[in-house]
Amino acid sequence: MICKYYLMIGSNTVDTAGNSCIDVSRMIANISDIKTTYTRVDLGGVVRKCGSTMEFVEEARERFISLYNKDKLKSLASFAVYGISNNWTYNKLFECPHDFSTFKYDSYRARIGCIDNSAAALIKANKGTIYEYPVSEMREDIPLNYDGVRIRNEVSFQIIGETVEDKEYMEKFIPKDAWWWIPYVNYTVTNEVNNRSFVTMDQEETFLKFGTDCGWGFPANSCTSSFFLECIEDNYVTVDFSNFYIESKKFGHVLCKITTSGNIQLLTCGYSNLLGLDANTNTSAVKWSGKLLAGERLQYAIFNHQRMSVQDGRTVRIHNNTGITSWNDLGDPVNIDVISPLKLLSRLLESISANSERIYCSIKPTIRTYISNAFTEKDNWRLNGSRLVAAESIRNFEKAKIYSSFSKFCEWMETVFGYVYTIEMKSRPNTDLPYADILNNSHDFEGFTTYKANITSITDNFTLHFSTTDGYFLAIVYASITLDRSPNFPGYERYQVYDNANKSYKVHEDRYYHDTVDDMYYHAVYDDGSKKTSLLECQLYDIGLSDYEGVQTFGGTIISVETDSGSFTGPVDESNILYVRRSKQFMYSDNDKYYSSFTGSSNYNIADRARTDMVFFTNEQYYVIVGTSLMKCTLKENVNEGEKVPYVVFKHRDEVFGSTNLKTIHSISEPEYSVDSSRIYSEIEIGYEKQDYDLGNNGNDEFNFSTTYTTGVTLNNSKLSLISPYRADCYGFEELIGKRGEETSSSDSDKQVFAVKCINNGGKYIVDRTIMVEGAYTNSVFNAPLAPVYMIEANKRYLASFTSLLKFASTEGNAGIKLDDRAVNTDVSLDDPLFGPGNIKFSTDSFIFPEDWNNTIVQIEWNGMIFKGNLMSLDVKPQETEALKYELIEIV
Repeated sequence: MICKYYLMIGSNTVDTAGNSCIDVSRMIANISDIKTTYTRVDLGGVVRKCGSTMEFVEEARERFISLYNKDKLKSLASFAVYGISNNWTYNKLFECPHDFSTFKYDSYRARIGCIDNSAAALIKANKGTIYEYPVSEMREDIPLNYDGVRIRNEVSFQIIGETVEDKEYMEKFIPKDAWWWIPYVNYTVTNEVNNRSFVTMDQEETFLKFGTDCGWGFPANSCTSSFFLECIEDNYVTVDFSNFYIESKKFGHVLCKITTSGNIQLLTCGYSNLLGLDANTNTSAVKWSGKLLAGERLQYAIFNHQRMSVQDGRTVRIHNNTGITSWNDLGDPVNIDVISPLKLLSRLLESISANSERIYCSIKPTIRTYISNAFTEKDNWRLNGSRLVAAESIRNFEKAKIYSSFSKFCEWMETVFGYVYTIEMKSRPNTDLPYADILNNSHDFEGFTTYKANITSITDNFTLHFSTTDGYFLAIVYASITLDRSPNFPGYERYQVYDNANKSYKVHEDRYYHDTVDDMYYHAVYDDGSKKTSLLECQLYDIGLSDYEGVQTFGGTIISVETDSGSFTGPVDESNILYVRRSKQFMYSDNDKYYSSFTGSSNYNIADRARTDMVFFTNEQYYVIVGTSLMKCTLKENVNEGEKVPYVVFKHRDEVFGSTNLKTIHSISEPEYSVDSSRIYSEIEIGYEKQDYDLGNNGNDEFNFSTTYTTGVTLNNSKLSLISPYRADCYGFEELIGKRGEETSSSDSDKQVFAVKCINNGGKYIVDRTIMVEGAYTNSVFNAPLAPVYMIEANKRYLASFTSLLKFASTEGNAGIKLDDRAVNTDVSLDDPLFGPGNIKFSTDSFIFPEDWNNTIVQIEWNGMIFKGNLMSLDVKPQETEALKYELIEIV
């Protein structure tokens, strides 16, 4: 390949037109060692790597020595390779700065290494580093209002007597004069109990020989000092002692409630039942469910009916049967700080590139799918609604931190959503937003009115409107009989001042006003003739199109719709796509119905809001979203896209195995096909690490653990593990909620990160329970959209590259769970694989360099057969005749 090599002194980048740039093509002693490599990372996106030790002679050597003698380790120099294209122009192949920590020279040569400070190199060097960040610096404006998971608590009880040698039963002597026997009842706990609502204890034994007549000829139960359960917070409880067994037909068994005033209420039968010893007094009837108030207690009591006719004491046998008491605990709702995935990613990349050029980032909110012979963008609702929560935030640490590495973030994105990253060069983002002043200098009001002022001042209980009649803002008290209206209200100075000359109010013209009803921004214009102010709709000027993803055409705007009719499945006419101001999104209009979902709607909306990264166009007018408001704008003319900077872009893996751009290479040598054994798996594990809990039911309902499948491949014993490092188990989340108030860290779990699928519910997030979960003890479990069955769906084509059938083997979670009727313990059929089992290698002198390797298929012909593949690796050695050595991943 014909190339030119340039050295730039005093800069980390090469400018061939610069005075300090020289052509060193004939001054490199080891030119054959120079190369750059493009590699697909972990079957994700393609990245570049360059780095060589170079030996310079002649003028280049002298320049290096002179620079070093002047600036020492602060010296700057860079190197670039330009290759000739088919139209005989030179294009930059790669460049990199020099590393003066490797600099040395002798009488003939200067040797120095290159620093690969590309985004790929920086990420590779720092991806495993765990960084910690204060949550307060990253949290979203609105919190997660967490309403909890109902925790089932269960305690076992047993009546205790005296043991009998070599017998399975116990015995108890009942005194002859005892009317009531309050037996000793012992409790045992097999799992940790959440004592939020109830405290259980051993019921102490007592015999009652006297008492006030109950009205049926025998004393009422008057024992209030012995009980087995006390309520400390109002809640419902279930008691089932029906399995107790005492060998006696002269006992009446009853569950009693001791009220806060000290009265005893019989719950499972009445005194009349005890007199007749009917079926309601058998142990089989001692079952009760109901609500207890704080301070109330439960007691198990036995009426000694024999006392009415026989005066002698007696011994009874007690069998070792168990009774159960159970209840559900649900904590009070709490607000928890949450972090968007993009915010965490941005901070991680800031840390990684702290001493280099900043690495920008984005997460693609849609997935490109091929439907009906065309590509369409589908909203990734699972990802767009997911938020990250630091364990320390769940525990309510005052100075909570979140801990993560770039690798952990990548693993979470890959396993849960099927997302991988690419590194793309894009225009530097415009951080000087043209609308920042509007958002930061606006004041809210609640629409317009034609009313005029009728009183001098108002102090409270008002709503604020702009009077088109008076030309200033009015506070209106709608609850008043006379509909009081005044321009003088608390804080009116932020909106207007009193003009003594005209005896009226004048609205400020140096700020903006936000109509919160219709979500529109205005600025004030004063008319000297009428001495009145009007509010005019805000408009932006000179918007840079390069700051946005593209332009979408729509039909117009409307204020509101009564009903969202859901999904529209027919063909879409762009003129019927309308922006609905009060809904803050685009909807499709058809036959007087409005639909928030339609073909291509993801190009307009994300997560039920209009996209902020698009420009919209209708009736010769451009618009952009400011905050959540659709605002008119104009575009810059003759836009220079400017400097390109590295972007880490997370997108679905399906999109980094190209299908839209085909490059055919005709001249090849040394072709070779081989099966890649590293892509052969007999077993696939997907999900989350198993956790142990201290909760009452030990998290037996949890489904967000790992699930294992076999592939049917018997060629080796290799396992593919797609295990998320971030947790999604709702019981683990609930367990940490129970530790709120304990400021000190007690375990590694306090440094873990949880993902929660949320819904924005009017100024706060709530957990998303829209997917029906069957087979769980409670319907309060959450994070079903993040479960392994949906992780498989997100990675379906990738997994199909290894097998056509995932045969269920086992799960560490609840195997009986169904998620929207999808059982977790069933086999999964797969089709449409991303790639095949083999790789194709060859060399070529054809210099075909697509702009985007991730969207490119390379095609060759070999022995009359056509082979297609996506790039696995490419070595570029510019000085060689066959400068490019390819390895492709086979496409089947």
